[in-house]
Amino acid sequence: MTRRPAAPGGDAGSATVLVLGVAMVVVSAVCAMLMLGSAICARHSAQAAADLAALAAAQRIGVDGSSCAAAEAVAAANAVALYACDVRISADGRSGAVDVSVSRPVGTGALAHWAAEARSTAERLA
Repeated sequence: MTRRPAAPGGDAGSATVLVLGVAMVVVSAVCAMLMLGSAICARHSAQAAADLAALAAAQRIGVDGSSCAAAEAVAAANAVALYACDVRISADGRSGAVDVSVSRPVGTGALAHWAAEARSTAERLA
């Protein structure tokens, strides 16, 4: 048996182009889902770190003036950057509230310039 040459203008090889196109769409969708998952994980991690930093800071209210230092230490231990700490002490000096805000990079490479931010408030009652 001899193979006949393809007629000019035929569609020989068109399936290869179609398969490559579909593969590119699938790979792009998977990459987008991975980036979204990374951003969601970074947000949850930042929120947990903000909650812990606020609790650490609130624990120091009425003890000494190191509330924000305690929040900074806990934030650093959780690999986030503390960029705001506001302590409000009540008139009795033994209770109050603290607001903290933290930031965590979302990923590496193309996502390195994005950051997940979180805020948290904790109170200490006398």
